[in-house]
Amino acid sequence: MAQGNSYEEARKQRLEDNKRRFRELGVLKMANSLSNVIRKKNKTPVKNQVKSKTIPINPDFVRRSSRPRKQVTYTESLGVKNCKTSYIATRVVTYAERSDALNRAMSFQSGLLSGNPSFVKSVLHSHVSVLFVPVEIRNNHLPREAEVRIVLEDEDGSAYEAKYNGVYGLLTTGWKTFFMDHKLDNGDALVIEIIEPTRVKVHIFKVPNDVGEVKVDELKEH
Repeated sequence: MAQGNSYEEARKQRLEDNKRRFRELGVLKMANSLSNVIRKKNKTPVKNQVKSKTIPINPDFVRRSSRPRKQVTYTESLGVKNCKTSYIATRVVTYAERSDALNRAMSFQSGLLSGNPSFVKSVLHSHVSVLFVPVEIRNNHLPREAEVRIVLEDEDGSAYEAKYNGVYGLLTTGWKTFFMDHKLDNGDALVIEIIEPTRVKVHIFKVPNDVGEVKVDELKEH
């Protein structure tokens, strides 16, 4: 028991000696000052952070383009243009109606007195922009070059210029203008007469106007 007390006394003596040395070196005072600073810092109340308000940005201010912005519309409108080329083939015909126009065209072709080569076409929706020429006509009566200017003449003598591809037998640029100006439509029939290698005459045989026709006034009402 006496040994335990002597150990405790020795420990306390060492602590006192250490404190005395720290005081001499100024370390103890420095440690106390640091502890006080830490306590004060921990006691400082935390200020509530104020969030900045988000200001909505006008998209017109961040556009890179100087062009005026167009308003977007999500509704479809049906407009009717005044120009002839605004016409689009829309008619639906029966087999009998198509056959009637085709028979009239073939009858006319058989009665041609000019003796010029010719061919008959029954108009389809796909013929609006391009017209295919039969191989026999292409090989024997029209130019074979890849791009040739051909004149299309109607029954009134009005002339239209079109591009013709002799390699594939296609009437392209200019044909659509002729098609729309004459309001050709699905089911109509054509007799195309070769007047010269670069000039053809187009005879038109239409399906009666009251057959499957969609009128502009009716479209406006709906």
